[in-house]
Amino acid sequence: MLDQIHIPSLIISLCSVTFLIFSQHFIQPRLANIFDFAIPYELILVIVGITATNFADLSTHHSIKVVGNIPTDFPPPALPRFDLIPSIFVDSCSIALTAVAIHCTIAVIIKQRYHYNFDNWRELYSLGFVGIFASFFPVFPVTSVFARSVIGTATHSTQMTVCFSSLALLAVVLYIGPALEYLPKCVLASMVIVSLYGSMMKIKEAKNLWPTFKCDLVSFFYK
Repeated sequence: MLDQIHIPSLIISLCSVTFLIFSQHFIQPRLANIFDFAIPYELILVIVGITATNFADLSTHHSIKVVGNIPTDFPPPALPRFDLIPSIFVDSCSIALTAVAIHCTIAVIIKQRYHYNFDNWRELYSLGFVGIFASFFPVFPVTSVFARSVIGTATHSTQMTVCFSSLALLAVVLYIGPALEYLPKCVLASMVIVSLYGSMMKIKEAKNLWPTFKCDLVSFFYK
């Protein structure tokens, strides 16, 4: 097992994880009083990784796997494959119910916090329309994300923020995507691991759930 470890990728991964954890937990708290914005350490790591891989040709000399070719065009719309319905019907219903529950929960939280008007049927119509439209493209199921919703409502007051964020994402897909071809996969994996650090640390809450809420403890490990 150990003889299958790729040493250059391991070294890059350890350096990337160390940089992200050290910068987020030690450097950022000290710079919070100086700067009014959070320094994008992940972006810095991506730029350094791409630059080092491109100029040092790490993919050739040290067999570092990179992201590779990233398509810059959008696939044409196509009808869904209805022949797959019998095999994915149960899973699709579970995903749909979960998506609706998450979306409505976030909508209620935002409504209570900012005193917005909330109509259950309108939310369901909107979510259903977007889901039907997305079914013509190879995308993931549509739902809401609490973190993005909170950030969007906390820093902006209108729906124009969605337009600007969508345009920025479109620019990344069409123009900035090719620049990520030389991003090492080990750097990308390190960013994912560090982003899950907070979730993994929540395992400490399990000892508090056992004597109080055993059902929540079972649900905690199920998730």
